Amino acid sequence: MPINATEATITSNGSYNAASTPAINTTNGKTNAFLVSGTFDGATVKLQHKVKDAYVDVGSDTTLTAAGGGLFTSPVSDIQVVASGGGGSLDVDVVIKPIYP
Repeated sequence: MPINATEATITSNGSYNAASTPAINTTNGKTNAFLVSGTFDGATVKLQHKVKDAYVDVGSDTTLTAAGGGLFTSPVSDIQVVASGGGGSLDVDVVIKPIYP
């Protein structure tokens, strides 16, 4: 797997970053893909990056309520994935992977 790539399975609501289990690795400051599939069970899964002392949403293309994804570019390497509102069947696979030229 390339450096700074993440493949994680999320089965409960919460925030996931480099220090969590599953871990969400930092990014490289270049264009990356954010892909999510699986059973959302009512959940919203969104990508956030840390700006100063707070995590903020990257944008609408990386806020999902069903399988999908988007590309993002962030100069910030500290990112997290947040799953919220999901029921007991929440089971999604998250892939964050650099896009190379």
